[in-house]
Amino acid sequence: MAFVGPVLGLLFAQPLALAVGLAVCMSLVALAGNYVFNVWFEAWEARQTVRGRSLRRRLAQSWPRRSKGLWHLRLR
Repeated sequence: MAFVGPVLGLLFAQPLALAVGLAVCMSLVALAGNYVFNVWFEAWEARQTVRGRSLRRRLAQSWPRRSKGLWHLRLR
């Protein structure tokens, strides 16, 4: 945020306080989204019969938005 706030302020010609506030809000939204996804993923993983994290499972957890096709597969 120490980098993003001032850069946003310069790019959009806004006061530093406003840009840093926006950077904080953006970070909080990203943090909340990641937390919700990880809670959902851990709950899903706990219900699976096969234990352990295969490469496919690790990819599915680390790239939730990039692996759209993976959600249709059985992740084992």
